[in-house]
Amino acid sequence: MLFFSNASTYSLATSQALDLSAYQPGTLALSYWIAQAQTYYGRMDIGIMTDPEDLSTFTLLRSYYPTDYVETGRFQEDYILLTESYPSPIYLAFLAPISGNNSTNITHLSRVKVDFAPNCMPPANLAISEVSGTSAVVSWNEAAFSANNYTLAYGAVGQTPTTIVVDRTDYMLT
Repeated sequence: MLFFSNASTYSLATSQALDLSAYQPGTLALSYWIAQAQTYYGRMDIGIMTDPEDLSTFTLLRSYYPTDYVETGRFQEDYILLTESYPSPIYLAFLAPISGNNSTNITHLSRVKVDFAPNCMPPANLAISEVSGTSAVVSWNEAAFSANNYTLAYGAVGQTPTTIVVDRTDYMLT
């Protein structure tokens, strides 16, 4: 999906009707890949609607601002844990609202799906920095919902990895 909006319009795309009423809150997650095509000032809102033809039924789940993207043009995977009981039917909704300031919003979405939530949500924006011959810093953003700790497994290819548990979102590997 490609969304394009400018200062005078908005773009809205919705899914087919979904019936999630048989599932307990917190057992499903919306997953998707998202990328901002160019650096602009617009945002992308992800939510649900009970009527895809009535914007007033839009309920926000998450907003993306230009600073939320890892890198312009690079897709990043994200999740939203569906923690509420939803009426039936609902529609997944992707809204690129009026940008204002004569700016433009170009956002790509791919691999959109609702599935059972994983037992352990993966962290976002994994990065390696300060690499030397004997060490490196690995860092990430917190998962889609709060985590108490993270398990890191690392090591040379073909060898048994070292596994450690950390309670923060960065770690120096040595």
